[in-house]
Amino acid sequence: MEEIPQAIAPPDRFEGPVCQWALISWKYMTNCAATQLLNSKWESEEISVGPTGQVVYGSLFLEGKGMIKASITYVQSLLHNCKDANYIISGAVIVNGDVKVARGSVLQVDNLVVLGDLQVHSGALLTAHKVTVSRTTIINTSGQLVANEMNGGGRMRINLEEE
Repeated sequence: MEEIPQAIAPPDRFEGPVCQWALISWKYMTNCAATQLLNSKWESEEISVGPTGQVVYGSLFLEGKGMIKASITYVQSLLHNCKDANYIISGAVIVNGDVKVARGSVLQVDNLVVLGDLQVHSGALLTAHKVTVSRTTIINTSGQLVANEMNGGGRMRINLEEE
């Protein structure tokens, strides 16, 4: 049984839909603002969060436990796996901005391309088959990044001090 997504937009955080306890299915999905998923499963052949073109905005916030199933997921500005979130994203994930894996969260992706910075906070786990980061990869104390292949022209910083 499919649940209907509930639109809730906390004005102090971002503008865009919040999908809570939902199963969302589209052939192609484009969202031009920000999207927050809370315990949701999102299925589509292609997902794009943010506009196509040169304007850079559009964020994807992942909370609770859930899954995104798409051959390609585009995020224009920020992919944030929130505190204690547990998400699986199948297919390629291309982020034209930063990726943040918050404290205590787990993010599992097939292929991750980050054109900004990648940050894995304390107690967080990011697993991927292939990771490409163009700027800086930051791993905080007790944060984990597990990848079969890691590429990129940027820097890697491992923080050994507590946050």
